[in-house]
Amino acid sequence: MTKVFISYRRETASGEARALYNELTTRLDKESVVMDVDSFALGRDFRKQLQRVLESCDIMLVLIDKHWIDATNEEGKRRLDDDSDFVRQEVEAALGRDIVVTPTLLGGAKLPSVEMLPAKIKDLAFRGAFEISHNRWDSDVKEMLRRLDLVIGDRRDAATPSNERAGHNNQVDGSAPSASSSSAPVPTTTVTRQNDDERGRLGRADDTAQATSAANQIQTLIAEQKLNTVWDTLVSKFFKDRFGKSVFIANLSQGQVAMGGRPLSQQFVDVTYSSFDPQSGYKGDIYACRYLTKYPVGSFYQSVVVIKEPDGQYRLSGLFAAPAPTD
Repeated sequence: MTKVFISYRRETASGEARALYNELTTRLDKESVVMDVDSFALGRDFRKQLQRVLESCDIMLVLIDKHWIDATNEEGKRRLDDDSDFVRQEVEAALGRDIVVTPTLLGGAKLPSVEMLPAKIKDLAFRGAFEISHNRWDSDVKEMLRRLDLVIGDRRDAATPSNERAGHNNQVDGSAPSASSSSAPVPTTTVTRQNDDERGRLGRADDTAQATSAANQIQTLIAEQKLNTVWDTLVSKFFKDRFGKSVFIANLSQGQVAMGGRPLSQQFVDVTYSSFDPQSGYKGDIYACRYLTKYPVGSFYQSVVVIKEPDGQYRLSGLFAAPAPTD
């Protein structure tokens, strides 16, 4: 059985990676798709564990978005120039084994040139790349899998009945560090995890990717305090009809001050889907993207909730947070 490794940066491509993982696991066994390096055993040498995993992998998909080449660490240095960067280590190990390494270009990103890459991974520039557009997600992914000879019967056809594998409800509530719950719109209170039937019928992989990409962009702009940009381009009409711009900006600004300043780190956790919110009566595509965010005062689970508007774009409908449990 072919084994696939998905290499990606969590800060910018986690939604696309999750959508691609979901698509691959409908065709391959879950054990044949590797995505999260944080599933490796704690206290063990990451490099050795990575090498062992890659020794059994036949294909690596390197997800490259527009921020991949220039991503920086907390010191402002480019991550790819750091020998300890996980993404660099993954690509370097795969190229060293000379397995199939496919640069997968997202959101209009271009394949980096040799001059843009560190010497140890410069050969990535010579690997055949494949571009996936959010607007053509389903068809592009199917074509890529066909070219990689991964077109296998869809395992969802043999899935157990939906009532035996239905997802459980998640409450998305609590006082938000960036917008108080009293100022956030309601169609974000309860979301239901997608089961396979729902994902195919209502929450398609391309929609999940677009929704998560929008949430990632919102999180980044809020952290950079570009609140006018968020309001002007990424806030839904549903939100604007209920809350003014001044309230929105004031709550976000006060929230970041209360958290001690900008986030120190942020990790994508998951995305959940709902088509109806019982409290507000809102009906439509609702995606809640959850992040584990570390602030100077502590860690929080934050949910950025986006809805699909009539023009097909995903925009903000709510922000919620709750303190993350401590060990």
